[in-house]
Amino acid sequence: MSARQNQAVLQEVIVEAFNQGHYEVLRKHFKPDFVEHQFGLHSTIEGMQGDIQFLRKAFPDFNLTIEEMVAVDDKVWVRMTARGTNLGG
Repeated sequence: MSARQNQAVLQEVIVEAFNQGHYEVLRKHFKPDFVEHQFGLHSTIEGMQGDIQFLRKAFPDFNLTIEEMVAVDDKVWVRMTARGTNLGG
């Protein structure tokens, strides 16, 4: 995929999965053997979905706003602002 396509995928995952809770987008864009390398998070697609669900339960109005995004080849960096009301769910 091109850098532009990679940016579009990340943007769709942020909007659909994190902001709206539509988790099917994870399976649409990530292969079954996907591995998340971010410290403290689960490493599988199912784990990622669980992490997002936990976040959305604790912050029911959770929203990520993409402020800046840069892509080079197959790497995408994004600066985001997270907002939400912590209900501790």
